[in-house]
Amino acid sequence: MLASFGMGGRETLIWKRIIRTRFPEWVNRCAFIVAEMNLNTIPANPMTLEFVDQIKTDILLEHRID
Repeated sequence: MLASFGMGGRETLIWKRIIRTRFPEWVNRCAFIVAEMNLNTIPANPMTLEFVDQIKTDILLEHRID
């Protein structure tokens, strides 16, 4: 199960895209991860999610759950 929580729907969609493209190993293990993203450059009406590749993401906490 992949559960993501954000302040809004668009932020959650962006976070899931980041997980899928930058951190695919997280999908195969249990972990609690907190990140900070700079979302100042989100287009108003994006046609694709390609803009997500340019979003700066800082991982603040990565706690493995065994």
